[in-house]
Amino acid sequence: MSERKSTNIQTVNAVEPVPDRMDPSQATEIVKSLTPADILEAYSGRPGCACGCNGRYFVRQAAVAAVTESNGYAPSDEDVKDQVVAHLVKKVQAGASELPYQQDVNEHDKCEPGWNVADDLQYVTVVIHPRRVYTVYLTKEARRSRGVEKGFDL
Repeated sequence: MSERKSTNIQTVNAVEPVPDRMDPSQATEIVKSLTPADILEAYSGRPGCACGCNGRYFVRQAAVAAVTESNGYAPSDEDVKDQVVAHLVKKVQAGASELPYQQDVNEHDKCEPGWNVADDLQYVTVVIHPRRVYTVYLTKEARRSRGVEKGFDL
């Protein structure tokens, strides 16, 4: 006899429900739909610590106030680069179309190529190879428009 696992689903208005654990096909659709306007900030660096010591964060000009509020400090002028954020969105989308989906890229002892969407849509991470990771962090509005009502920083 097989057991069926129930999935907690949260629904917001008429938007498609977002499950507690992200379904790979739903995650793929979300990644395909991303535009630079959906992104608060983007990271490019080595896997591991995400404080910025292994890479660099880039912020869209339109998101400087939101990033300042979220982080508690303003990004430096050299980190405000709309073109780099747009480029990293494309890198994330390309990686998601070519690499396997993993429920959590942080669960593994070694960093293997793959990609993941946080269950609350806070971020999308793509590990291109063991020495390069790209992460884009979605704005509150982008997360809410995709059906998330609860989660980090909402």
